[in-house]
Amino acid sequence: MGSLYGKLDAFLDTELKDEIRELGSRLLKLAKAQDLPVTARIWMKEVRDLSYDMINCVDTDADWIDKMSRIFKPRVKEANGRYDRYKLESVPSRRMNIVPIPTVVGDRKPDIGLHAKGGVVDRLCRTLTDGDEQLKVLSIVGVGGIGKTTLAKQLWREHKPGDYFDCRAFVRSSLRSSGS
Repeated sequence: MGSLYGKLDAFLDTELKDEIRELGSRLLKLAKAQDLPVTARIWMKEVRDLSYDMINCVDTDADWIDKMSRIFKPRVKEANGRYDRYKLESVPSRRMNIVPIPTVVGDRKPDIGLHAKGGVVDRLCRTLTDGDEQLKVLSIVGVGGIGKTTLAKQLWREHKPGDYFDCRAFVRSSLRSSGS
């Protein structure tokens, strides 16, 4: 929903912008929750679909400002209403464990190497195998060319099925910009 705010900020009425911001913050809160009820997962999918519909309208329709007020404003209000009716505010959120990774700044080298004891791979491996049996998802994000895939592949090699985990998955994704 974040990309939608910038596109809409100068054109829409304050009420609709506030409703959209509220939807976004509610969606983020639920994204941090664990053991989501089915109603919360369905609501989240519907809100994401609504945001995609609004972005598509802004990007492709010359009459998008009118459609935002006429078509999307009632849908946004209804989505916020369903959040309240389903009592999704009471869904507990979990603490996210963020492991800082040393980076290269200018021509300064990181203090700890990728494979060294105490290095990035070692620290992430310890985080994944800390004895907490909760489901863990490790997201490696950053600009292109900094070694995200290399790091992920090394972590993949370090942990074979059966060592600590019953199963594992390696998912590679890319968000392609359309130039706008």
